[in-house]
Amino acid sequence: MPYINSEFEEDFISDEELEDDSEALIQSRIKYQISTLVKVKRIIFWILYIIVFYFFASRNSGYLSFLESGIDRISGVKFLTGFLVLILCANIAGPIAGGIGALLGDLTYQLVTTKTIRMEFLLIAILMGVTAGVFRFDKEKTLKKMKVMHLFYSLVGAIIFSLGVLFLIAWVRNPGLNWSSELGSALQFNYFQFFLSEITSFLFLAPIIIAILDRVLRWASNDKGIAYKFFFTHHYEEQADHTIPIDIGGYQFFVCSRCSGTVSGILLMFFIDSVLFEYNNGVEIINPTIAFILSIVFTIPALSDWGTQKLLLRESNDTIRLLTGVFLGAAIHLLVLAVDQYVIGVIIVLVAYFGAFFTMFALGNRKLRRFIQKRINKTVSENEMDKNTKESKD
Repeated sequence: MPYINSEFEEDFISDEELEDDSEALIQSRIKYQISTLVKVKRIIFWILYIIVFYFFASRNSGYLSFLESGIDRISGVKFLTGFLVLILCANIAGPIAGGIGALLGDLTYQLVTTKTIRMEFLLIAILMGVTAGVFRFDKEKTLKKMKVMHLFYSLVGAIIFSLGVLFLIAWVRNPGLNWSSELGSALQFNYFQFFLSEITSFLFLAPIIIAILDRVLRWASNDKGIAYKFFFTHHYEEQADHTIPIDIGGYQFFVCSRCSGTVSGILLMFFIDSVLFEYNNGVEIINPTIAFILSIVFTIPALSDWGTQKLLLRESNDTIRLLTGVFLGAAIHLLVLAVDQYVIGVIIVLVAYFGAFFTMFALGNRKLRRFIQKRINKTVSENEMDKNTKESKD
């Protein structure tokens, strides 16, 4: 709902006009002619998400947990969840974001896990990211032209190449290595398990998940490929200016601007905190007092921006909503870090902010109801005047 001004107050919008305007508003949110700057922003967006998702997936199930050379590190078959997530993200984001995201994500994963850099693993991660990105998911091509199978065959080649790289690096690192020795047998076993885990974890799963994603988005979209659902946006179509479309393979998937910023803020702050925590050997670096103070400060911009809009005092924009959402998300995670030491303070802050939220929500709805009633009364009065004028002429 835009803020009230004299021009808006004078106009009356019928239900038919409102429906047409809603469709036009949604269409206006989609940028079909994308500038270079917008493309760069989208690539950076996907790189950040690939880094975060890849790190968390690899931390729980990554190759370093079982692929270290050594007799005592013989491992069983494991799912490489990190590589699976990398393949899926890169297949949606493209080769540039996939390659850079893989490089930075794997670099972070190695530094945090082992505090060393293994170039062969970086090479394999980049190879997987770029290979998946080359066959970027496209609703018009992926299934219709069987590019899922192209992705499958390319990953087969990438896996065979990665296995060759591992054996080559093992030979360089261990000159004169006898593969029939105890160490050689352990390396062969681990590398073979790596090969099997690649096959079982994402060679078949990635194409299947992409196909399922296409079916879900196709079901949620209209004939123009626009997926605008209240469940994901919590905004009606006439409030589409409060949402942003995310291009997923040609489907325009709409989400709330501030909520998407909030989710991003939570993920980024959790990622930063986790990296610092693990790199510092399990010692929390972020001071609870600083976290508590920042959680208060970071919440104010989002509450102020949302509140002034709810009170119909002004209209915000995508950039402000996204940025204030990011700060709000960071504040949520910081508040969690501070709760152990400042339980009472956190409760007071939550009560104060929720009190302000519901107060502005109630006042804004009251003001909106008055405005709508005024418009209705004005329309009824004008209709009666037109009717009386017509009767007097008759």
